[in-house]
Amino acid sequence: VPTSIEEFIELVSEEDRDYFSKYIYRMINEQIGFDIDISFDTPKNKVKYVRIICRAVKYDKGIVKIIGTLQDVTEKVKVLEKIAITILETLDRERAHISSEIHDSLTQKLSIVSLHLKNISKKNEVIMHNEQYQQTLTYLDEAIDESRSIAHNLMPQSIKKFGLVASIEELIESVESDESPNIQFTYNEERRLDSYTELQLFRIVQEALQNILKHAKATSVDISLEFNESLHLIIKDNGVGFVPIEKIDTTEHLGLSTMHYRAQQLHADLVIESEKNQGTTIKVTLKNAR
Repeated sequence: VPTSIEEFIELVSEEDRDYFSKYIYRMINEQIGFDIDISFDTPKNKVKYVRIICRAVKYDKGIVKIIGTLQDVTEKVKVLEKIAITILETLDRERAHISSEIHDSLTQKLSIVSLHLKNISKKNEVIMHNEQYQQTLTYLDEAIDESRSIAHNLMPQSIKKFGLVASIEELIESVESDESPNIQFTYNEERRLDSYTELQLFRIVQEALQNILKHAKATSVDISLEFNESLHLIIKDNGVGFVPIEKIDTTEHLGLSTMHYRAQQLHADLVIESEKNQGTTIKVTLKNAR
């Protein structure tokens, strides 16, 4: 049984320890409370999830005590994880199906229509110079580009063909605009992994970028992918940030939970570091990435 805050913090799993330590001391200093779920490592290398509801209370002579309850919510968390993983797997299958339908059917038919119209114009100069005809071709070409972009976002074909690095580069190119933050991507090699692993890592990057574009108000984003004995993926922005414990379970940051579930499927470690007005850093570590 821990006899001090420091000993209690040491029982928390490595993944949760840093931010739990930060916020428990914040609770003590500001005499506030919180309600969070934290994971603990047990002696048998099994993870237990505990809901902590507590508050710091200041007594006479400056003595601060923490009063609260601890509840084992391991089974509840595991059930929710299974549900979330099933939803993600179903979503990925549906994405693949819809992407294939768009790419193999709709986009191909639009391309054929465009080709036929261009062939007609070659035989008729009046049509070729007709403004409405040219506008129709322009709209058609834009529709083809948009359908390809939608199909790629649903299920990037480049994952199977060219791998993770090329897919991330293509993703960055697709989201860049005059209003988007400056996105830098660096990597030390183009190592191929199995397609499932590459897809889950790609989805983490995709979800992180979507969150940044929607919420972060960032002006710069740095993505790094480093291969050695392990794979290290880091996504860092200079946006408004957030308080992880206060926000991780809210609807606005549902994507963060999704990233955690995808990392769990790979048996990878995912850590999110953030401070208000200090940006956010997402770190993924996958051991034995061969």
